[in-house]
Amino acid sequence: MLARKEVRLFTVASHKTNMRGYQNTRIGNGFGRGEFYNWCLRLLLERVSDWCSRRSLRLSGQSEVAKVVFSKRGGHDYSHLYGYLDTLVMQAEAKTTFLKAREVVPGVLQTKYCEVMPDSKIAGLQLVDIVASSFFQASDSLQANYSLTSVQELKARTAIAKGKRDPAGYGLLRLPFPHQAQIPQNDEPLFEMFGY
Repeated sequence: MLARKEVRLFTVASHKTNMRGYQNTRIGNGFGRGEFYNWCLRLLLERVSDWCSRRSLRLSGQSEVAKVVFSKRGGHDYSHLYGYLDTLVMQAEAKTTFLKAREVVPGVLQTKYCEVMPDSKIAGLQLVDIVASSFFQASDSLQANYSLTSVQELKARTAIAKGKRDPAGYGLLRLPFPHQAQIPQNDEPLFEMFGY
């Protein structure tokens, strides 16, 4: 059903087992609790805001604000997240972003248009659960229900960066990055399917 909808999908797939204990000394502990989750959201929103900007420019001639709805996670400090996102937007506007591989698009991402809701209240958040479950099921070959079937169907709806031919690094971002660690060989078929 989701593969037939006019949607674009984005996934950050983090192999947490080999990322446990990883510290980036340049970042420090400035963002406190939820730092890894916020970092993953940053990577996701850099790509989502880029796609939304390009799409709205094509449709209306201007980059428009996106409404962002986060699924409520118990124990996560969303005011902290919003502060982090505001910092990223200010850095992008001032051209002072520390890691410049990508940036959030300031006109698209504005925290005043972000909200947190339980996924039981918004159908779109339940669709996100389909994507997350499908990629989770395809990413760990040791699971009893391991399968690539669902992600194969979702591949056509997974976002592709401008000038690219496949979703690798954009619609599907794999963590850790290659300079940090490797994905177990048995779990590589998912990523190879998406262009890694």
